[in-house]
Amino acid sequence: MTQQVSGNLHVSNDVLADLAGNAALGCYGVVGMAAACVSDGIANILPANRLRRGVVVASNEDGVRVDLYVVVEYGTNINAVSQNLI
Repeated sequence: MTQQVSGNLHVSNDVLADLAGNAALGCYGVVGMAAACVSDGIANILPANRLRRGVVVASNEDGVRVDLYVVVEYGTNINAVSQNLI
């Protein structure tokens, strides 16, 4: 029988941002990620190695909040895209 060991697992916000950014790119209608900061450019699509800049992760004692800044394919139903991102 295996023995269960209790403990804590800590995952950095950068790792969560990378995972969320890569997952978002695989969703219907998403063609890229945009920078979260306005000074970085509103409509510039970030290269694949900088996806983290299009994701903001905030964590507290209640949980984790992930904000995604996505670029949606022209003519795509935004509601359908948002439902796929949830």
